[in-house]
Amino acid sequence: MNERRIEKPVAARTERNDSAEREWHPLIRFVGPEDSFGNEAKLHIKEFGTENVDWFRRGDADASKGQQVGERHIISGINSNRKASSGYFVCTGVVALGFNPELQTNVSFLTHQTASSWGDQKFIEQVRSSLRTFAQQTDQKKRSLLIFTPPIPALINDMLIDRLKRVIHEELGVEPDIAKVDEGGVHALDVKLDTEHGQIFISYS
Repeated sequence: MNERRIEKPVAARTERNDSAEREWHPLIRFVGPEDSFGNEAKLHIKEFGTENVDWFRRGDADASKGQQVGERHIISGINSNRKASSGYFVCTGVVALGFNPELQTNVSFLTHQTASSWGDQKFIEQVRSSLRTFAQQTDQKKRSLLIFTPPIPALINDMLIDRLKRVIHEELGVEPDIAKVDEGGVHALDVKLDTEHGQIFISYS
């Protein structure tokens, strides 16, 4: 795949004196090889200074930032930071993006968990906790939820996705979008989340 795939056109940059609330839009997805993204996406990636939500470095998780970890997962804090995680091999991720009316800005959280975490009660409880905090902080009409996964040919991954969908619906009353990146040759995903502009970059090589 040589072209980027996005669900909606990229939102144009706006002046700082415009209200973030007026600019709010659901999460925009870029999916493809990183070198296929357009200039706007490349600019955002170059600017990245991020909160690391990497499962492979979960031992460095920072509880002061609200990060939560377990043997099979890491969950970022809920804030306006940009976030990134790499190496989604047999793993799934959840993104929650919403508008915080008190702060007048977008906030988000990102997860990185193995497929086997579907039966990990600690993970499920921490996801629920994050969703409840997210619900308290955001406008219910301005939320966007996404579950994404590489092509994992395993029933256990479908079980995890189904459980996550159920938990999200129970806590927020919405159905998340599902992004299964199944282009030929994809083995792992890297993810960068631009909270401010409501954009996620899901890249593979």
